[in-house]
Amino acid sequence: MSHVTLRSRLQFEERDSMVRFDEGAGLLVLIRHRELVALAMPPDDDQAPQRPPIRCESAGRVERISFSLDHQLAAVQRSAVDLDIFDLASGSTFPLAARSSGSSGLAARHRGRILGSHWPGSEACELAVVTTAGVELYRVLRERRSL
Repeated sequence: MSHVTLRSRLQFEERDSMVRFDEGAGLLVLIRHRELVALAMPPDDDQAPQRPPIRCESAGRVERISFSLDHQLAAVQRSAVDLDIFDLASGSTFPLAARSSGSSGLAARHRGRILGSHWPGSEACELAVVTTAGVELYRVLRERRSL
């Protein structure tokens, strides 16, 4: 016989909020109108310490969010073509726009749509952005606030 104990960890109004799960970082993310709260899933080992929640302000609409594996950076997708990178330690933000899907003609005037972002945890590539044009690989340069 087994049992489950539930504790109230989130309180929000449904009309103003979204809940997402970031599988890579193991975080349950509550997206409110002006705030993001990420809760670490409880560790399997009862002796392991529980990580504190990550809180940051949101400067507008959030379609998707993913956290780096070390929980220091977050990629926040605001629209089909705009992605903001948050440095959670310093509070700084810098934008990323999807590259165009071609170099001439009609394709050059339209940027590719962002389909998602992933933090592979590799030294060669910190952030992978999947677009309609392909996969874009980036290293985050925190001191320059750029990719």
